[in-house]
Amino acid sequence: MRRRTQDELIERYDHVIGLRAAGLSYREIAGEIGVKTASEAQQAYFAARGSQIPTVTERTRPRPSGLTVAWAAGFFDGEGCIYGYEGVQNGGYRRFTFGVTVAQVVPEPLEELRAGWGGKIRAKAAGQAHHSDQWIWSIRGSDAGWFLEDVLPHLRVKYAGARAAIPCLLNVHRHGVGFTEAEVLSLRTAISVIHRGNRKGKRAGR
Repeated sequence: MRRRTQDELIERYDHVIGLRAAGLSYREIAGEIGVKTASEAQQAYFAARGSQIPTVTERTRPRPSGLTVAWAAGFFDGEGCIYGYEGVQNGGYRRFTFGVTVAQVVPEPLEELRAGWGGKIRAKAAGQAHHSDQWIWSIRGSDAGWFLEDVLPHLRVKYAGARAAIPCLLNVHRHGVGFTEAEVLSLRTAISVIHRGNRKGKRAGR
């Protein structure tokens, strides 16, 4: 195989950066640029930016069946929540946090989600006597990114929020390394899209 010329490399890098800016996940980018894994796509992206960060965590569990994914998407669309917020961590560094939660008064549906995608289930006592105790499934990081990627094609209400959150969840940012202005703008935009999608009765993308 012949080596790529410098112009070809620049064109490929520009293409990768453009795909990332458009909100594609590393797994989607891999298919677009002809590499096999999300890790290779991420390495190409950060090579294009001239920076080095840890490789995104590869998926460690098999993808659930199509029927389970379709059920999970409908259940999550109606009962779940995507969150994203900006804060400051110890040392004064800017921090962006993203994840997924689902709350229910019975734990059985949440056990199905945990079996398929991991995460944790915790109990939350009712704040008032006439309310029921709840169980909450929560998942963060790349596992949450894989979950949203799996259910994305079936989502209606939370489609836009999920599409915005996936790159944020799969992008590993080194502790203690500052965000660029472009990264801050991109993450804040994602948070805004996520919040709009979580509004009750608001159909994402409308």
